[in-house]
Amino acid sequence: MSPASFSVRNPVLVNMLMIVVLVAGVAFANTLTREMFPESRPDKLLIAAVYPGVEIEKAVTIKVEEAVRDIEGIEKVDSIVSEGFSTTVLTLLNEVEDVDVVLQEVKNDVDAIQDLPDDVEQITINKVEPRLPVISVAVFGDAGEAALKRAARDMRDELLLLPGITDIEITGTLDDEISVEIRPERLLQYDITFEEVAAAVRQTNIDVSGGQLRGDRTSVAVRTLGEQTRGDDLNDLVVRSRPDGQRILISDVAVIRDEFVESDLESLFNGKPNVNCVVYAASSQDVIQISSQIKAWLAGKMQSDYELPGLAGRLKSLLFGHPDLAAVYEQSRNRPFEHPYEVALHTDVARFVEGRLDLLARNGKAGLILVLISLNLFLNWRVALWASVGLMVAFLGTFAAMWALGASINLLSMFGLIIVLGIIVDDAIVIGENIYRHIEEGLPPLRAAVIGTEEVMWPVIIAILTTIGAFAPLFFVRGQVGDFMSQLPLVVIAALSLSLFEALWVLPAHLSHMPSREELLRRAQRRSTVGRSWHVWNHATFAQTTVMNVLMSRYERFLRLALRWRYVTISVSVAAIVVVFGLVAGDVVKQAFIQKMDSESLICNLEMPVGTTAESLKTQMQKLTDFVVDRERHPEVLNVQSFISQQYDLTGAGAVGSNNQSHLGQLVIELIPADNRTRSSEELMNEFRRYSLRELAGVNSVKWLEMNGGPGGNDIEVKVVGSDFDELVAVIDELKVMLNGYAGVF
Repeated sequence: MSPASFSVRNPVLVNMLMIVVLVAGVAFANTLTREMFPESRPDKLLIAAVYPGVEIEKAVTIKVEEAVRDIEGIEKVDSIVSEGFSTTVLTLLNEVEDVDVVLQEVKNDVDAIQDLPDDVEQITINKVEPRLPVISVAVFGDAGEAALKRAARDMRDELLLLPGITDIEITGTLDDEISVEIRPERLLQYDITFEEVAAAVRQTNIDVSGGQLRGDRTSVAVRTLGEQTRGDDLNDLVVRSRPDGQRILISDVAVIRDEFVESDLESLFNGKPNVNCVVYAASSQDVIQISSQIKAWLAGKMQSDYELPGLAGRLKSLLFGHPDLAAVYEQSRNRPFEHPYEVALHTDVARFVEGRLDLLARNGKAGLILVLISLNLFLNWRVALWASVGLMVAFLGTFAAMWALGASINLLSMFGLIIVLGIIVDDAIVIGENIYRHIEEGLPPLRAAVIGTEEVMWPVIIAILTTIGAFAPLFFVRGQVGDFMSQLPLVVIAALSLSLFEALWVLPAHLSHMPSREELLRRAQRRSTVGRSWHVWNHATFAQTTVMNVLMSRYERFLRLALRWRYVTISVSVAAIVVVFGLVAGDVVKQAFIQKMDSESLICNLEMPVGTTAESLKTQMQKLTDFVVDRERHPEVLNVQSFISQQYDLTGAGAVGSNNQSHLGQLVIELIPADNRTRSSEELMNEFRRYSLRELAGVNSVKWLEMNGGPGGNDIEVKVVGSDFDELVAVIDELKVMLNGYAGVF
């Protein structure tokens, strides 16, 4: 039994299947995760070791490299050595299917190294998973480090109570440290040694398990809880107890302070000291929902107005399990901030995602409307109607397929839907028009639906399979790029397959209920004046006059001419192909794997020579910051965040999470939305780059980046390897001079 015969014999079942697909599509379209780009798997492993010794390269780094270099699946090994810190990055081959297997092998081989120095701190081995921050909350003002950090911790604890928010990192702060400053004169007074004080702190400030005490009815866990987190809690520690009962406390021989680890790190937001709560999204979390919750929460905290969703929005949230923004707003409004500092949102990547997805959605809606108008102009309105229904079935069914296959709504999947927007109605048009032709020739509608579908079934199937075959090779791209591109063919193939299913199994049942030719004639005789006028306009005036009389006649003359001069026709076709390939080969038509988009966040990584003081670095960064925030020159700049002696990986390129060194600095520049400015992010970045190269003195490098997401990595990377470091420096200097002569190289 052919699909058409099954369809016309079981119209109720077919319609039920269609309704199920439509309902499932609406449900899954509102529950799919929204993000900028598809999540990509990690392709790097990071080995970090801390060693206070000077010869960390020979003592640790080289031994780690030799231990892991021969592990199967590792493409290259790169190490960065700084004072007391060693970082080794292992880049994996694209063929590696399970990163955890390689991770375990690396851990085993590193643990087996026998001759590491005894005072090397624990070596950590982790996967480097690219991730982008969703949004950041900055608390800033003229206050001390401790007060700002306390306010940020309170904010983090509140934000973690919001539904769906699970990963918040506090940045721009120093680690806490309790300092015990020994007073030598008191040691002499009480005849106490330094080692006694250290032992007292060491033995009492512990948190260890004591095992289990088993009884007849139950067992009790025993644990020694003595670890202190505040300096005041150490004041009563007993250093020595004398025979006469006198106790000498640590506060008698030392001064205890709650301080921070000594570091040059400093974080500024619009020129004021600040601490940030950076919110990240897990793989299954919707970045737009997270951002919306935080905006509602902050608006409530600051007692400001916030546009809450209407009744339809709240009903949608209730049906699909989205967070209730009204409840978040009201709860936070009843609990305003207790601290006096300023709070602001910045680096809202979700805004960028939402804007681009809305743009694609608007373009898709416009394309859908044009497709529907074209169908109604050139086809019988019933055929056009059911072809349009088939379009909706294919679209919504694709959302259900995306959910089943683990895809998300992102720029690539939306782009795939727009690609097939005009393709997925082709099979319905061919089948529907052929069925309608048989009805016009006098065949009963039921019979016409079966014969009309079977006549063109195989050509339609081959046409769809041809298009699927064009996109299927994208599934075989490996590595991070493959993860990035895989959702494009997935969406296209799902939409085409569902449109083919709808055209073969659903459409015949719908068109089998069309009126016969005799019924159409009887209806025409009973039409009113308005009905007859519409019928004449819809069929005779436009379809006959425009399509049949004008377009078809001209097409026929052109076709006869092409057949008569067939060798000329073939020559022109070949010449057109040569011209197209020539335009591409001659770089007249530019090629780009992923087109650059206008970003709303720029990042500047500044590197000074090793040994540069934090004050010198801060001077150069302040000079650059003053130029960037000049409102007359750059009204496009919204705010600027500065990190002194620290750089974060904010591009999702899979680099080391953060790099804390006194000669490194970073600026994060947030721009107003692209629709509200006349200059692109690239134009602004080039202007900032020219200023930094011209005005900043004594710097090693200034690197400007746009935060766009997608597969990370440098455009071009050149590495020089050798045993003589001084010779390497000379070669690099010559290479930089040579490359500086190329246009577009910075």
